[in-house]
Amino acid sequence: MSRKRILILKAILVLFSFTMAIPVNASTLDGKKNELSQIQNQIKDLENGLEEKKSKVNTLNDQIGYYDIAISTVAQEIDLTVLQIEKLQSEIKALNQEIKKTEKKLRQAQDLLKDYLTEIYSQGKTSALEMIVSSNNISEYMNQMEYTETLQEKVNNQVSKIKDIKASLDKNMSRLEEENKKLDEIKIKLTAKKTSLDNTKAEKKKLLDLTLGEEQRYQNLLTASREKEAAAEREIQNIISSLYGRGSIDGGQVSTGAIIGYQGNTGYSTGTHLHFTVFKDGVAVDPLPLLSNGTFNWPLSAFIITQYYGKPNWNAAYSFHNGIDLSAGYGAPIRAAAPGTVVTDSWMPNGYGHYKVVNHGNGYMTLYGHMQQ
Repeated sequence: MSRKRILILKAILVLFSFTMAIPVNASTLDGKKNELSQIQNQIKDLENGLEEKKSKVNTLNDQIGYYDIAISTVAQEIDLTVLQIEKLQSEIKALNQEIKKTEKKLRQAQDLLKDYLTEIYSQGKTSALEMIVSSNNISEYMNQMEYTETLQEKVNNQVSKIKDIKASLDKNMSRLEEENKKLDEIKIKLTAKKTSLDNTKAEKKKLLDLTLGEEQRYQNLLTASREKEAAAEREIQNIISSLYGRGSIDGGQVSTGAIIGYQGNTGYSTGTHLHFTVFKDGVAVDPLPLLSNGTFNWPLSAFIITQYYGKPNWNAAYSFHNGIDLSAGYGAPIRAAAPGTVVTDSWMPNGYGHYKVVNHGNGYMTLYGHMQQ
């Protein structure tokens, strides 16, 4: 059998293998892609909800912080008012003692005035002639009269002075009592204000606890949804793997630039090269834009591109090329284009030969075909 007929037969087998695999998995793949899309929409909604809850938590924390400051300020005002009241009460107490002393002096002066009036009264019964006769001389009589008038004036002055002091003390007492009354009213208002602030803070704290609970619930739902997303991506990858030949799931983690194989010419290959495909949500897309913008790194170094994504540039057995072909020489190290997990390490003799698939998350997977065994 000629080489040309062998190549044609291989091409027919490849097309036949794709034709047989796709009907079996296409509906399942579409269903899983729809399921993944729904999960991703749920994740977006949950992320938005979570951000909203976090924003609300921050706002409530700010409000509680404000109320803490306000409560502390009012508490200080209450303490200051209490000190003012205590000082005022001390002044009132001292003033009361002073008033009592003044009242005592006033009573003494009044008693003295009473005695004086009694003396005046007793003298009033004595006629001027009798006073002159009883006096040794006119000079003594005049002295008695002058003494009586002086005593009366002194007593009157003393009583008047004490009354003035008493009036001043009473006035001060009224002022202090009025100030004390005002301070008591201020204290009552401040206490009521503090109680109101305490109650508002307690309500905000209760709302914060509730919001934190909702935030945690959103976080739990988001975690569960992301686990579902990862599971759906794995299932999609397994379905994709079944479309290209069944293989084992390696599960190894790889970093960007990690060597995952070496350039070969296994499978249906016209020569040594690397076939590189990028899948987005299970659909093969053009790798070049993603390689150009840095989403993925080139899997080979010092290479040439021998085949682009899309319609083949030669008379190939297929009408559409779902990746790009690169060549850096047989045995050149093939590196992971981005960090991820090797989900397929398989063999497809009539297709990619020895190939690997790496899942990068966010719906992206890369396939590396025709590697050395």
